[in-house]
Amino acid sequence: MTDTFSLEEERDLVAAEYVLGLLEAQALMEARGRVANDPDFEAAVEDWQARLAPMAEGFAEVTPPAHIWAAIVRAVETQVDGSTVVRLQRRERLWRGWAAGMTAVAAGLALVLALGVTRTDPPPSAPPAERREPALIASLASEDGSAALAVAFEPERGTMVVTPARLLTEAGRDHQLWLIAGEGAAPVSLGVVRGQAPRRMAISAALRGAVAPDATVALSVEPTGGSPTGSPTGPVIASGPVTRV
Repeated sequence: MTDTFSLEEERDLVAAEYVLGLLEAQALMEARGRVANDPDFEAAVEDWQARLAPMAEGFAEVTPPAHIWAAIVRAVETQVDGSTVVRLQRRERLWRGWAAGMTAVAAGLALVLALGVTRTDPPPSAPPAERREPALIASLASEDGSAALAVAFEPERGTMVVTPARLLTEAGRDHQLWLIAGEGAAPVSLGVVRGQAPRRMAISAALRGAVAPDATVALSVEPTGGSPTGSPTGPVIASGPVTRV
């Protein structure tokens, strides 16, 4: 089961992704155009800039030492041999895996913020029923960089929102999410995920109580339509702990 986002939710989500620097290529160009031509989108971008600005206040500006630039120039001008190239290629693979993980974390942050779960609580006079429960989120990224996504659980709705930062699928294959509710627990399917757009998916009543900070979310590669056995049959390419925000 999936929900579509309202126009306001979609605008807020894209604005958050734009401010966090998650958009690329055509999506980035379209967002820049919306900033110039859509007053509501421009206001949403300014709102996110104002809300995220305090995150940088704890870091003082630092001027790099003068010798840094000279060292960069020497490194670029120095001819490298074959062994150096191999080492650089290995570092590139490690960097790509790390970058994919950071992208997933950033996507998760954008999604959680865009859904409003980290906004300031209502004033004390507001009825307790209007307060949101703490949000739970998991960020996953494969080592080869082919998959990076975030899963934000919405306890009060009994749903989760999956935001892929990158999800490459081979023909005849699908990606499937699994919940592992603690050490030694068997994986239970959370559903098949496809495409690049955020999706809101239902969580079965039996699983809602298992979504907790000691749980793990994993991603496997399965035949089209998902595992035929109810358990992972293909390689598990990524996993991440459920954390509270």
